[in-house]
Amino acid sequence: MVILVGECGSGKSSIERVLIEKFGYEKMTDTDHIFARFHEAGRKKKVCTLTPEEVRKLRVRTGSQNSIDVFYIKVSRRDRLMRMFQRGDDIDEVFSRDKTDMERYRDIEKEADFVLPNRKNFSDPENMAYWITECVNGNFYKSRNG
Repeated sequence: MVILVGECGSGKSSIERVLIEKFGYEKMTDTDHIFARFHEAGRKKKVCTLTPEEVRKLRVRTGSQNSIDVFYIKVSRRDRLMRMFQRGDDIDEVFSRDKTDMERYRDIEKEADFVLPNRKNFSDPENMAYWITECVNGNFYKSRNG
């Protein structure tokens, strides 16, 4: 199962859409459903977006870190804010979510299996989805020890 984590404006939804449309993944929704049916999903081509808290909860409940691949989509704060403004998000909500995200995602790089930088020359969602499938297929080592 592929789990995408990242601050608001990092590109998770766009990458998830490409994984579904072009790479045959199935979207898992409803966090409780994901936890309850995790063992059925196992290594099947499933994708979902979770918060760091939800990832931690899933890992505790499953007891197996090898059945999920957590991808942190890393984007600079400046680029994230620009993306949110460009897509028309309310300015007060943008700054509120940014403040929350700065705390929530503080050490997520240490917990993610893979860290994918989403920057100008790498930011195309199709390119990001391709690299995710390469990682899932074992063509790259996990970045997290454990």
